[in-house]
Amino acid sequence: MHFIIGGARSGKTAYAERIALTTAAKLQLPVTYIATGVATDLEMEARIKRHRELRVAEFQLREFPRNLDEQLSTLNPRESGILLIDCLSTYLGTASYDQGDEMTEESLLDVALALLAAIEQYPWPIMVVSNEVGMGIVPLYESVRVYRDVLGRANARFAEIANDVTWHMAGFALSLKRDGVLSPCCEKWADGR
Repeated sequence: MHFIIGGARSGKTAYAERIALTTAAKLQLPVTYIATGVATDLEMEARIKRHRELRVAEFQLREFPRNLDEQLSTLNPRESGILLIDCLSTYLGTASYDQGDEMTEESLLDVALALLAAIEQYPWPIMVVSNEVGMGIVPLYESVRVYRDVLGRANARFAEIANDVTWHMAGFALSLKRDGVLSPCCEKWADGR
């Protein structure tokens, strides 16, 4: 897995698309773009439309906003090839919304870990895009704080398992891990609070 993480509008999706196409060309496989967004309002509808317009024709599109772990097991790897999941943060946001008042840190983290387990079973490379949301202000509402905390933990787990990790900021990509080896600029902290 190649885990691409960064802030909003940092260029991480375009980078992931380029990596997916390059990898697919090397392996002579197709690329399946898995979109996780749900149009819950006009602004999100516009975002999804923009992503669809920017997406290149070489991608097969699957929209899996829910139960992505189960959906991955139904894919034919030879037909689907390389997977690009865009994105973990939106996927967990939808799960948080769906769980409503019943959401706990444990229940939301379970959704992320179920997806991670399914990804580990897939035989071809997968690019996973996610947002880093823990570098800003502390959210006002408890549910948003829980989401932010769980996404941070999920991002750490995905990065730990990933063979490659790229941090994307302001249009620049910084390699944090390649082929399972941490970059010289990195140090892993095991604490995970």
